[in-house]
Amino acid sequence: MEILVEFHNKPKRYNGFNDSEPIVETFEEYWLALTYNEKFKRWILVDVKDCYALNKEFIEGNDVVKSEF
Repeated sequence: MEILVEFHNKPKRYNGFNDSEPIVETFEEYWLALTYNEKFKRWILVDVKDCYALNKEFIEGNDVVKSEF
């Protein structure tokens, strides 16, 4: 199974000299290939592919599940 995942990241680290600079959120999209291990009842990540030329409507539709971790 392949699913499209959009990662949001705020990679800015403050070291005392750059406290006034705003945090910039970055977005990266990847296709994740998963298989299900019946014995252990877990999903296994088997491949990661960059997602080029993504149609933003695809990731913003009504069926999109959003989660934080």
